[in-house]
Amino acid sequence: MNLVTYVPLHRKTLKERGFNHLREILVHIFPSYMIREVVEKVRDTQLQMNLTRADRIINLKGAFRLSGNVKGKRVLVFDDIMTTGTTMLHMYKTIKKGRPEKIFGYLIGR
Repeated sequence: MNLVTYVPLHRKTLKERGFNHLREILVHIFPSYMIREVVEKVRDTQLQMNLTRADRIINLKGAFRLSGNVKGKRVLVFDDIMTTGTTMLHMYKTIKKGRPEKIFGYLIGR
């Protein structure tokens, strides 16, 4: 694995919370040089857990932007919970634009 990334928080949410819980988990599992935020959340969205499947897809449309180099790399995307898979799908589509070698996903729970 060349790099490990995680679902980013919007800057407003990050400021309110003070940390990204996914990043905090990863620093205890992987060497710090492997952990990179390569996707930026550019639009503040509603919490996915409060929405229907159809609304989840609309809610995240255009919410992410590639912000790091993934070309030719093997990327592991880390998320906490999967219900419909919408967040992971949007992360995949965003990272795929950077032409990585492979993209893997890892979830804590379902």
